[in-house]
Parts: sequence; C-alpha cells; structure tokens
Amino acid sequence: PAPAAGAAAATGPAKKVVRMEDPSHHHRHESSERLTGNKRRGANRRATFTPAQLARMAEKAAKGEAGFSEPGELEEAKRKVRSSSQERRELLIEQNKHGSTALVSIQQELKAGRKKEAARVRRRLLGVSLGLFPPAHPLRVKCASGVRHPVFEALILACIILSSILLACDGPTNDSTTAAWKAIAIVDFVMILVFTVEMTLKIVTQGFFFCPDAYLRDWWNILDFVVVLVGWVSSDYPFLGLDGGGGSGLLGTSVGGLRTLRTFRALRPLRTIQRMPGMRLVVMVLFECAPVFINICFIVFFFFTVFAIMGVQFFAGRFWTCNDTSVHRVDQCWGCFEDEEGSNPHPNCPDGYSKRVWRNPKMNFDNVLNALLTLYEVAGLEMWLDVMYAAMDTRPGYVRDAHGDSEFPYGAQPRPEHNWPAALFFVIFILVGVFIVMNLFVGATVDKFNELKAANGGKSMLQTEEQAQYSETMAIMARLRPNMKPLPPARPRKKALCGPCARMWYWFRMKCYKLVMWDVSGKEQGKSFDMVISCVVMCNIVVMACYLWRRIPHGGAFPVGGKLAIEHQQTSSNERLEMLNDLFTAIFTLELLLKLCAWGFKQYFIDYWNQLDFFLVVSSVLGYLVDRVLTSSDFGVPLNPSVFRVMRVARMTRALKSLRMFRRIKGVAKLADTLISAVPAMSNVASLCFLVIFIFTVMGMEFYGFDQIEGEEYVNGMYNRHANFRYFGDAFMVLFRQVTGEAWNGVMHDIMVADCDPAFNPLEPDDKDYDEDYCGTPHSGAWSYFVIFHVFVTGLLFELITAIVLDEFGKMNESQELPVNPDMISNFNDHWALLDPKATKM
Repeated sequence: PAPAAGAAAATGPAKKVVRMEDPSHHHRHESSERLTGNKRRGANRRATFTPAQLARMAEKAAKGEAGFSEPGELEEAKRKVRSSSQERRELLIEQNKHGSTALVSIQQELKAGRKKEAARVRRRLLGVSLGLFPPAHPLRVKCASGVRHPVFEALILACIILSSILLACDGPTNDSTTAAWKAIAIVDFVMILVFTVEMTLKIVTQGFFFCPDAYLRDWWNILDFVVVLVGWVSSDYPFLGLDGGGGSGLLGTSVGGLRTLRTFRALRPLRTIQRMPGMRLVVMVLFECAPVFINICFIVFFFFTVFAIMGVQFFAGRFWTCNDTSVHRVDQCWGCFEDEEGSNPHPNCPDGYSKRVWRNPKMNFDNVLNALLTLYEVAGLEMWLDVMYAAMDTRPGYVRDAHGDSEFPYGAQPRPEHNWPAALFFVIFILVGVFIVMNLFVGATVDKFNELKAANGGKSMLQTEEQAQYSETMAIMARLRPNMKPLPPARPRKKALCGPCARMWYWFRMKCYKLVMWDVSGKEQGKSFDMVISCVVMCNIVVMACYLWRRIPHGGAFPVGGKLAIEHQQTSSNERLEMLNDLFTAIFTLELLLKLCAWGFKQYFIDYWNQLDFFLVVSSVLGYLVDRVLTSSDFGVPLNPSVFRVMRVARMTRALKSLRMFRRIKGVAKLADTLISAVPAMSNVASLCFLVIFIFTVMGMEFYGFDQIEGEEYVNGMYNRHANFRYFGDAFMVLFRQVTGEAWNGVMHDIMVADCDPAFNPLEPDDKDYDEDYCGTPHSGAWSYFVIFHVFVTGLLFELITAIVLDEFGKMNESQELPVNPDMISNFNDHWALLDPKATKM
C-alpha cells in the first residue's frame, strides 16, 4: 500500500495538471457531441415532415402569419422548409427518381398525406357525448372506430340500396298474406334495425346535439334521423305484433295517416347522397344555384300571371262545348243524338245514340289558377295546340236571352275558327314566354356554374378530385397520344431455310404493306387507304338501310324469326341488296387479310380498332356461312330458328365499322374527346336524376297506385294499363316520359279525375269508415306532384347537363387558341410516328 500511495502522490501533480486541462477538453467534446446530436435530431425531425406539413409550413411562411408570434419563428419555418426540400430532393436522386418520376412520387406522397390528414380529422372526438362519454371513453372510441371504418360505410350503402329495391317491390298489388310479402316485410324490418343501430352508434360517437360535431348538427344526419323515425312510426309488421290493429301502424295511426307516413319511406334513397361524393357535389351546386333559380321563378311567375289574367278576360267560360256539334246553345244540349261511334252511351238512349253532355276541357281559363296551370303546360309545348284550337273556336260576341242553371252553365257552342285572332295570344306567349323567359333558367344555370368554377380555381364543381384527374388525363392523352406506324416486314436472312420461298413471301408481304400504307401525302401512314375503306363502310351502311319489309299476305302466318319468315322477305330487290352486302363482306375480309399479311398478328392486334374490325369481319363471315351455306338445299342442315335471329344480328354489326371514322375525321374526333371528358360530371348529374325519378316513382305508387286503370277511359285516355302508378316499371316509365315532355299533362289530367279501384281499398265495405272513393290521396292536387317533378328535373337538373357540355366545348375552343393547338400536336404526332413507329415515346 505504501508504494502505491507514494506513486499516487508522485503522480498527483501530473494528474492535477491533467484535471486543469480536462474541463476545457471535456467541454469541447461535450459541445461537439451535443451539436452533432442536435443536428442529427434536427435532420431526423426535418426528415419526418410529410409533404402536407411542408405545404402548410410553406403557406404560413409565404403569408407571414398563422401563429408566428416570435420574430425569428418565420425565418426558422422558412429554413426548415428549405432544408426539408433539399433533403427530399437528395433522397429522390438517391432513389433514381428524376423529372416526371419525381413529380409523380411527390404527388403520390401529397395524396397519401391528405388521406392521413382526413383520417386524423375523422378520428377526432370532441366534447362529452350524451353527457356520459368523454373522448377517451373506451366505448366511444370503439364506436368511433367502427362507424368511421370504410367497410362499415360500404355495408350501410349496400343496406340502403337493398332497402330501395324493397321499396320498388312493395307496390299496391302486394298481398300481405303471401309468403313473398312476408319475406319482404322481414327484410325491411331488418333494414330498419340496421339503420337504427347505425344511428345509435353515431350518436354515441358524435353526441346528439350539444357537442361541436354532434349528430343533429349535420343536415344529412337529420335526414337519416327522420327516415329512421318515420320507418318505426309507419311500421306495419303483423308477424311481430307491431301493428296497431286494423291495418294501422305502430302507434295506432289511422289508415290515411299510415299511408301518408309510408310515403316518407321514399326518402330512404336520399341517404346514398351522403355516401357518394359525386352526387353530393351536384347537390351542393344545386343549393348554390337555388337563389338565382328562385329569383327567375318569381320573374316567370309574374310573367305567367299577367298572361293568365289576360287569358281569363278573353276566354273565361268560353271553352265549354257540347258533344253534339249540331246544337248552338247550352240549353239545346240535352237528350240523345245519333252517334255511330257511341261516345257516350246511356240507358235512356237507344242503340246507336249517345247522351248529349255539356262539358268543359281540363285546360281552360275559367280562373287564374287554372289559367296558370294551362299556361305552364303550353310553355312545355305539349298539347298546346288543343288549347289554341279551343280558343280559336270560341264565340265571344254571342248573346242570348235564355240562362242556364248550375248543371248547364251559360254559354254558346263553339264554331271552328270563329275567333281565329285568338291564336295570336298563344303565339306571342310562346315567342316571349317560352323562347325568352323560360330560357332564363338555362342562362342563369350556366352563368352560376361558370361563377362557381371560377371561384374553385377553374375546376369543375361537379367532379370529385379523382374525376377531375381522369378528365385532365383523358384530355392530355387526346392531345399527346402518339400515332403508331406499323413496321414493314423483316427481310429474310440469307441462310434462311427455303430461301426462295421466304423471299417470295417477303416480296408479297411488302406489296401488301405498301398497299395498306398507301398515303397521298407521302407519309406512308395508310390514311388514304383507311379513307377508302371508310367510304366503303358508308356505302355498306346505305345499302343496309335500303331493305324493304314485305307485307305478309292476308290470312298468312309465319313463326317469328323462322326460316319461312326470312324466305318470304327474299324479294328481288332484297336479293340484290344481299349480293351487294356479300361483296362488302368480301372487301372487308380482303382488307383483314392484307393487314394481317403486311403487319403480322402482333402489330395488327395491338390496336383496339383492329380488334373491333376483326370481330366484325368474323361475325359477318359467320353470318354469310349460316345464311348461304348451311341453309342451302345442297346441305340442308336443320337449324333452330333462333340461329336465324343471331345471324341477322351478326349482319347488323357491320354498321359499327363506321366508328373507325372517328379517329380520321378531326371534327368528329374532337366531339368524341369532348364527350369522353364530360362523362364523369354527366354521370354524377345522371345519377342524381335517376335517384330523383326513383323517389318520385315510389311516391307516385303510394299516391296514385290504387286508381282504376281498366274499363272506361278518362279525359284523355292516357292513364291506363300501359301508363300507371300501380307497378314500379310502368310508373318509372311514366315519369321518364315526363322528363322527355311527352304527353305528361294528359296523364296528369286523367289522374285528377281518376276513380278508385275497389279491389285495393284498405277497408272492408262493412267498415264504418269505408269510402268507395278513397284512394289515399286527394287527386285534385295531383298537378302539384307533376309540376314539382317537371320543374326540378327538367328545369334544373337537365340545365346542369347543358352547362357541363357547354363548359367542355369552351375548353375545346380555348385549346384551339393556344400557341400550340391540338392541330399542331396532331401534325407533330404524324411526324413523330416516322421516327418512333412503335410509339414507345423513346
């Protein structure tokens, strides 16, 4: 121990010296380590910035605001953005991503960052739900993770679609005692349970009303809540004992009240809007257009009111007429008259006679309300000639001494064209009210659409982000897609097996190649050859349109589509047309063989248009073989008559070859590209149109599905077994016909006077509340149902389609004014094909 101590003492001063130098050395080492650690942590922190965070930081740095309180905070944020961008650039270079590849990578990461941000916003929980569940409560967290999962949303959407299908199946003709109806009722009850569970989970997750993002603070959730509540109140499930007895609902609601509540079930399909972004955008645009639309409605209403008052002054009470044109006054319109048609038979009239009736047409000007409805129908340009002719036949100056009573109103029998100047009233109304005032809807909708588009940075408001990217991509592809020039056949090797045969085959293929690549311009791209074939296609279409149907002789009968029916149509003119069609088939087959020899199978089938040509030519050849070979007398192969129908369809497919001209005619190609770019936005509007028609169809089945459709015709004879609301398919077609403006007001007036079908009366005849005329809904107000549907669908939704098409055409015209327009790019593509025949874009 002693020497050790001495040694320690001896080395003490030296150690002390070291200790005196050590602090500075240790301090410098610690500082360098701390500095290196800070750099490393700073680098790691910068490397963890997502593109979305970088974008937000750059935006803050550019604005110089948004929470930068300290003087150096703004510069520090800018420095972080620059450092992160530099590190990101170096990382992309290390990953061998340059130019467009780097842009694509950055865009993908930005998109992923936005998705993460949206998911983070969806996962957040605010407030205390129902006063019981704070944000960290396990039950609330579990409910939130469930209802915000994409699978859950997809499941609810599928349930909504299934529930909508059940609405279409649950029509007036259903019999509650059948097994099918019971199955529909059980599935419908399960759907209500599913929607109730969904609503409960969302209320637990978001809160009911008092939380910042509570359930009832969203209008779409309010709609869901009302639909679920009405589903329970109007429930009528005898298998569960949930009816109130006597056909009433869960709460003992009367039959009339139950039917009224069941009408609100038609709102169930509206729940799909919240879950389909495209339709949700269309609805948002409709809400933006609503103020302008309402203002124009006031202008139109004022204009119509002025003409309605004038119409009442001119034609009030003068449209009344007698079904016997031989009478002159109302007091003569009684008794029976000879009528071979028997338009109005009566027990007191003998055979061949009808009872005289003094009646008023439904489209009249007896009061301002009737006049407004009549003018609205005239503005739709449907059946307006009937009103004008009735006005032209009036006798305004007729005066007599006799007076009628309430059953026979005062009036004179109209005379044809007695008051012909009355036509000027309708001509002026149509010129001003239809061609000018009604078109204000078009102008206002298009103008508002362009205003919303400008506010959205030039992007369409009717497209989601993915749909906008699709439209932009299709537009770029339409402008920049290179043309492919098939390569000539490869020259055979000198030592090829069977050299003379190979050289002869090469010589033949080169001849075919030069023929199919014939081009007047000298570019050898085959445009001239394709135009010749296109002209042949047009001639073929003209020939196919010249066939004449030969009338079947009196008393004759043939199986539909059978051999005898086809042979009966083989007239001399049709046979000559068949010969021409066979000639065209041979030309198209020769074209196919020439291109296959010249280009080879690989180059031929790489083009989609060539694949279409191959299918059409093969189908035409098969049709020829079936028609001319298998059915000839030499072979006599027995075939099913359905084969003949397939053969005719195969022959008609040759008309599709005219689609080839789309890519050769510039104007047609531009129109096709414009329509393709407009498909996403038009599909959103079309989806909403289908949804609205579906909802109104279900409502119409509840309102008017119990009317009589057999027997005596109504006013116009348009509401019958072909056009009615008893079956979903017929009802849907009635409303679709109204969208096109075809005789919709005739159906409306028939429904306003329709009689109830006793077979569908919900009450028995011995019931104290039984009413044989009760159909569930007062039919006098049917005009409101049809007018609202017509205004909303035809007047607003269809105008959005017009705005979309005009916007796409505007884009096309703008592209023509660019320094490098599509025509220049097309010319560049033609020349590029000479340098890059395989269209690899190098």
